Amino acid sequence: MNAALLRGLSAAALAPLLCSAAPISQGGDGSVQPLPPSISRRSSGSSLAAFHGSIAEPLSSLIAKGESSSAGGYDAANNGQAMDLGSSGIVRVFGRKADQVSVAEILAAQAQRLIHAVGRYQIIGSTLQQLVDQRCITAAQLFSTAVQDQAFLCLIQDKRPAVWRFITTGDGLSQAADALSMEWASMPYRNGRTFYSNGSDRAHATRVDLLAALEACRQRYRNRNPEAHFHLA
Repeated sequence: MNAALLRGLSAAALAPLLCSAAPISQGGDGSVQPLPPSISRRSSGSSLAAFHGSIAEPLSSLIAKGESSSAGGYDAANNGQAMDLGSSGIVRVFGRKADQVSVAEILAAQAQRLIHAVGRYQIIGSTLQQLVDQRCITAAQLFSTAVQDQAFLCLIQDKRPAVWRFITTGDGLSQAADALSMEWASMPYRNGRTFYSNGSDRAHATRVDLLAALEACRQRYRNRNPEAHFHLA
């Protein structure tokens, strides 16, 4: 029934999802603020995204392990509780794999509460809309592995800039780890537990693992001389 309903969505219903708004970031207190222009409008060419993705791979792998590896990876989805849509929840809801479903379709399904967190990085509706609004990805794109990985990079570079700041400068390791725990419930806060005390979420990595992944990303950045490609202003 869900798949049939989604296939019936008209272009008019999806059109509002294509609108743009000012780019935003989220602070540790949950407040929403405009992104600094130097961060929010960076070039996102495919070669640059691949370069940054290779630097961030230790972190993306750890987060994916905690968020979605047992639920279908890039095709994972839930409707509010882990595994409530089974493995590969996107396929169950849409009847297609993630790389055959548009971002606009996912946003529409999230707005109708047919689906909650999606993909390898378990992105919820409000966050996915932010990524479209800040032009990280577009609503017309398919929710492919490349688009999901680009979304991940925007989250650690723009929404949680403390993460990319540590990777590129070496400053603020603990703050970077805290920022990741605020974005992904499976990543531990400084007390070793999930940042969110809603009873359904729990950390799926240790703080030592998280710090080590950040340090590995930092080392990759230093080894590959990325200053010749890009660095934060």
